[in-house]
Amino acid sequence: MPGNSHAAFGGGPGEKGCLCSTSPAAYPTAQANMRTGGKQQSGRTRQGNRWAKTVLIQAAHAAGHTRTYLGEQYRRISARRGSKKAAMAVGHSILVIFVSLGQNR
Repeated sequence: MPGNSHAAFGGGPGEKGCLCSTSPAAYPTAQANMRTGGKQQSGRTRQGNRWAKTVLIQAAHAAGHTRTYLGEQYRRISARRGSKKAAMAVGHSILVIFVSLGQNR
């Protein structure tokens, strides 16, 4: 996956890294269209694990420079909403991929 580095995932091959040890509920999620009872709630991203968020955003920016699905998603969203929101959305997609790979063992 683009953007992965030893520094981002904890260094050596013997270490699990920061993304493997905690549950997905601790990570920030992408913006959602939150409507309930006819009222529009805040679409702000919740505060989560700031270290995981940093790694995911770095990986999303790196993925934006590739010719992959994630790169295309980054360019599509950044054209409409800006690079920061695009990075958050692609970071969320990377997290979903990472968690689903971890569950299919």
